[in-house]
Amino acid sequence: PPLEQEDQSAKQILDYKQDKLCYTETNEKERIIFMSDRNDSSISEKEKFHLYVPDFYGNAPLYMLLADFIEHIPQWFYDDFKISAAYGSFPNCIWNGGNIYPVEVDGSFEDCSLLARQLFSRQDLVEKYNLTLANTVNIGRLLPQTFFYLYAFSRLRGRVCGDIFYAVAPGNYGNIVAGLYGWKCSLPVNAFITECTQDLKLDSSGKAKLNVDATPFAQRPWVDPCSPSNLERLEEVFQAQPMMLRGLIYPRPVSEAEREAACRELFQKYGIFANGETAGSYAAAKKYTENFIDKDSSVVLVSRDHPALTGENLGSFVGSFYGRDWITRICGKVPVLPEDLQRLLEPIQPEKTISCSMHELEGLLQEIAG
Repeated sequence: PPLEQEDQSAKQILDYKQDKLCYTETNEKERIIFMSDRNDSSISEKEKFHLYVPDFYGNAPLYMLLADFIEHIPQWFYDDFKISAAYGSFPNCIWNGGNIYPVEVDGSFEDCSLLARQLFSRQDLVEKYNLTLANTVNIGRLLPQTFFYLYAFSRLRGRVCGDIFYAVAPGNYGNIVAGLYGWKCSLPVNAFITECTQDLKLDSSGKAKLNVDATPFAQRPWVDPCSPSNLERLEEVFQAQPMMLRGLIYPRPVSEAEREAACRELFQKYGIFANGETAGSYAAAKKYTENFIDKDSSVVLVSRDHPALTGENLGSFVGSFYGRDWITRICGKVPVLPEDLQRLLEPIQPEKTISCSMHELEGLLQEIAG
């Protein structure tokens, strides 16, 4: 219904009584039944079940309850049951905090990546449908990681009297960049410690050095949407003051033997399971702290992925080597995945299945956009 008719259209009163969600009917034209003891055969053709709901933000708890019932007790609902909202449709989305419309591609992961590359090479479609990516290319995906560091500092404040260092895995440099954004927001930090990579190394004086393209940002080619990297963002942070890189980022080379030893030490000394990336960060931090920080200083070890995840769960090349099986081999014990994470890995039913075709994908975009 139009926004001005929202109050009039949303006269339903749902009241939880006697373990049943009951409906108080106020509209004679459209009979809205949420739950009934009657059989489907007793419902006449004229009785369509159409529930109008007001805006989501003001009634989120009710909608979450409704969505939970739709998902777990579908027998309570008739085939003709329909929900409309003042600000758009109410599709059968995945109710994990946002509107996610799952689409399955009939093909491999590489086919999905190819389709994404083709889509984002079409600037006309990107602008027409306001498309963006949900990976780390999207700054909205990266900014929440900034709060890892702010939260850690809030826990340490008043308990630590010395300097604070953060040990992070390099990955695609997202965690480092997020920490630097926190530093720009006045986060008290002395340095970020990480492993050396092909692009982030030590120079002849033992300071951090970025191997980056000398081409100006505006003249560089588009990044691969399916293989994002934050190296340019890292470069941009220090563009105005390149020497700051040498005082804030401390990469250290880590061998495979040192990585395994760090994993074993974290388990034996602290009872912590650490995947290969986290163990590498710990090994780099040990190398740095042995010579450069005093006993009153503290190191915050940032762990990105749960140690019980496998390479298949992570969908990453690194994870396949340094995940659960790698930890089990070194520590002699299998890390267990918490129940809440297990639920996230359960397969979901896609709303649609399409072939690896730009024509079908474009049709899907048109359908969703209405």
